[in-house]
Amino acid sequence: MERATAGRIERARVQHMAYEVVNAVSFGPITVHHLDIVNAGRPDSAPIAVPDDNTTTQAMELDNQREHASSTWSRMLQIECRAYRWRQCRLFSSTSIKCTIQKILPSLQPRLNKH
Repeated sequence: MERATAGRIERARVQHMAYEVVNAVSFGPITVHHLDIVNAGRPDSAPIAVPDDNTTTQAMELDNQREHASSTWSRMLQIECRAYRWRQCRLFSSTSIKCTIQKILPSLQPRLNKH
């Protein structure tokens, strides 16, 4: 077992990138980090390994959950962007104030059109 130094981690990163290309697989960032550390501790002559252990399985599952959460968040943002838009209004008090407010189109549109 070798020490996982920065140079060894960098070599492991290059090896796993080549492994992904050759084997037509893609690992998420959590799994990549785990594999880099694991393979940095192996001898230089050893081929890259993707361990079949609990830690690797957990890293892959975390990547899947992260991807799912990211795509869900992206869909929520798209929906929110469609539901809101910016509207300019002028507030009158002792001094005139011009500001921009955000409105919710479906619920506020009828009320704003009355005024």
